[in-house]
Amino acid sequence: MTISGSTFSGNRSKGVGGGLSNAGTTLLSNDTISGNYADESDAGLYNSSTSVASLNNLTIVNNRADYDVNGVGQGGGIFIEAGTVNIYNTIIAQNTDSVLVQHPDCDGSVATSTYNLIQNTSGCTLQGSPIGNVTGQSPQIGPLTNNGGSTRTHALLPNSPALNAGRLYANGAFNNCEATDQRNLPRAPGGRCDIGAYESGAAIQLFLPIVVR
Repeated sequence: MTISGSTFSGNRSKGVGGGLSNAGTTLLSNDTISGNYADESDAGLYNSSTSVASLNNLTIVNNRADYDVNGVGQGGGIFIEAGTVNIYNTIIAQNTDSVLVQHPDCDGSVATSTYNLIQNTSGCTLQGSPIGNVTGQSPQIGPLTNNGGSTRTHALLPNSPALNAGRLYANGAFNNCEATDQRNLPRAPGGRCDIGAYESGAAIQLFLPIVVR
């Protein structure tokens, strides 16, 4: 399954995976997972055993596990039960889980992790050779709103550490920056893209009507 240019928001699960639950092979690019809830683990993205998930230029923020506050629920952003998860150029921040666990953004083992912004890595094991990651910092993002395009996004504020912190743009491999952002606006060819689904400074084209007198 491939999902691109989408926003998952306002969803709630009585179990796990409030935003998205992966039980197969899934490719996600230029997506926002924000403001979802799960009574148990993972309000954002849940990866079950034997599943494979690859994430590129995602924004996963403001999701809440243990929404029923019974002390059961971890990994508000991502919960990796098993399987394989690869994460590139992605923001995972400002998520919450049970106060008894405190693995808010990520819980489990990430197979590959490059050029991400993960605010809280407690409970998250970054395997392989993780490079270019920003940790322990707020993403400095705006609210989920219409920033152009057909889906809502979180804009990066001027002081965001995600600005120009993604991998150097190059066509081809999935772990490179996407050519466009979630709004289908161009990223910076030849340079480093922004981490996350939103590319700051991407020009929005306006088509004005022509009036003939």
